[in-house]
Amino acid sequence: MANLHLISQAISPDSLKSAFSRYVSTQEPLLFIGESVASLLEQGVAEFLKQENIPSYALVADCQLRGIASQIPSFISQINDAQMVNLIANAKQTISW
Repeated sequence: MANLHLISQAISPDSLKSAFSRYVSTQEPLLFIGESVASLLEQGVAEFLKQENIPSYALVADCQLRGIASQIPSFISQINDAQMVNLIANAKQTISW
């Protein structure tokens, strides 16, 4: 499997695009956890992920905690803790940012 990018802090669309162009290969999945899940509702972030066809995941517990689980776009997979562990375990490398 490819590298897994673990995003834990809120990120703006411009920051995501900039980081993506420098550090992420198009088929490397992004996993949004903690504060970063709210970024998925920010105009531009979800649109960029969909436009670039980036495999994207959000930790469902963090989405539920913030009351936004029903607002996360359907093309972003909401996963539980066990699925997150599986993603991390199967990744070539986990890169946190």
